[in-house]
Amino acid sequence: MADFFKDEDEGYLEESHEAPPYPLPLRILGKVLKYSFIGVILLINALVLWRIFSSGDPSDMQVIAGNEILADAYVRAEESGSLDGFALYQPEHDDITDEKATYDEDGNVIDPGNYAYFGVTSSLVFPTAHQAQIVFRYNDSTLEHLAKDYALPAVPEKGGEYYDVTLRVLTDLTPEDKTDNDKAEFLEVTRIKATSAKPAEKTLYTYRRMVFDSLPDIEGIVAIYVDIYYVDDVNYNDDAYGTLCIWHENAKTKTYELTRKDIAAIKEF
Repeated sequence: MADFFKDEDEGYLEESHEAPPYPLPLRILGKVLKYSFIGVILLINALVLWRIFSSGDPSDMQVIAGNEILADAYVRAEESGSLDGFALYQPEHDDITDEKATYDEDGNVIDPGNYAYFGVTSSLVFPTAHQAQIVFRYNDSTLEHLAKDYALPAVPEKGGEYYDVTLRVLTDLTPEDKTDNDKAEFLEVTRIKATSAKPAEKTLYTYRRMVFDSLPDIEGIVAIYVDIYYVDDVNYNDDAYGTLCIWHENAKTKTYELTRKDIAAIKEF
């Protein structure tokens, strides 16, 4: 029950039960903790957003690289009245290697694997042009791993050409029999070097938009791998420093819709 006290002018009034204010030092400490917590939350959100926006491909990596071979194929497709299937891609498949490096007791690399060092953020195949284009990317920290894996005297500077990137294309030697496509003796291996590589950089990543010509007929291709070797340790008979699969016969294929910028870049030639 509430307590009442007598006021000489207005009769009885209800007595206030509000707690007395905290001492000033405690109130100051409470405000400091409150705003520090809010500041930490805002900082975390800012870092997450920065990481998201800084990891996206640069604008010039998002446009197809034009060249005469692609331009000729595009003109033929336009004249035939159909651009369906001109550019193809596979959004996902399970044949991507992601192996960690292994070391002996002394810290020497036994098997470099690829330790998720590398990525392909975009890959397109142009069947009538017998061409493929990829956007190859690696994080700056990859150079630290490179220095460790190959016992380099210092971490290489960003922006240099440290990797040999090629396509390894597997084609079916017995297209009438699909049951033997997992056997090496029934597959032909073609190594394709890039005909061009446009560079770009962002805060955390180094990029190359790479063009590969002389691709075999798409109907006979079983798989297309991107092999990455350290430039001072290139031996195509050995396992690559990193390997990524960008095409597989069993993966779902989609048509890539050319943007206005893509078409402009193609017609430029």
